Amino acid sequence: MSGRVVRRAVVAVLLAVLTAGTLRAQYRGGVEVDAVVVPVTVRTRHGRVVKDVPRKRFHLRVDGMPIPIQDLVPEEGLKLSLAFIVDTSGSMAGRKIQACRDLIDAFVAQRKPGDEYSLWTFGNGRVLERFPFGMSWYLLPRILESLKPWGLTALYDMIRRVPEVAAGASYPRRAVILTTDGVDNASKLTPHDATLLAQRVKTPI
Repeated sequence: MSGRVVRRAVVAVLLAVLTAGTLRAQYRGGVEVDAVVVPVTVRTRHGRVVKDVPRKRFHLRVDGMPIPIQDLVPEEGLKLSLAFIVDTSGSMAGRKIQACRDLIDAFVAQRKPGDEYSLWTFGNGRVLERFPFGMSWYLLPRILESLKPWGLTALYDMIRRVPEVAAGASYPRRAVILTTDGVDNASKLTPHDATLLAQRVKTPI
C-alpha cells in the first residue's frame, strides 16, 4: 500500500472517529431530560373546555417526528402550586384586606394532598415574599393575620414580578391569584403595558 493510500486511510478513519464522537456528543445532549410535561387544554371551536377525551385521540410530534406519550393525567389529579399576591397598600384597609384573608382561607380549605402555596405582598413601594413554596400550609393563616395595609399602590408594576413569584413552584400545574381593589397610584408601568405583560406570562393570573 503506497504512502498516499495509507494517509488517505488514516484520514478516513480519523474522520469517522470524529464524526462518531460528534454524533455521540449530540445524542447525549438530546436525552438529558427523561420526560417533559406538556400541559394540554382541549376546547371546542366556541372556547368551551372539553373533558374526558380518550387517550388515543392525543398525538405528540416534535419537528414532525412522533413522540410516545408516557402518561396522560387529568388536571384534577395533579398537584397544584398556587401563589397568592395580596395588595397591602393603604386603600386595602378594613374589609378589603379581610376579604383577601377569607378568599385565601377558602382556597386552602379545599387543598389536596401535596398542594403547595406561597404568599407575596406589595404596597408602600415594597414587594415581599411572606410565605415561600414548601412551607407547611397551616402556617399561612398566621401570616395573613399579620398583614397591615399601608402606603401607595403599584399594581401594574407588580405584574412585572409575576414570573419571579411563580419561579419557586414545584409543579407544572400552577397559578397566581392577585387580590387588589384595582387602585394604582404609584406604578411606572402603564395599564396597557401591564395587560400585555400579563398576556405573555405563562402562569395563569
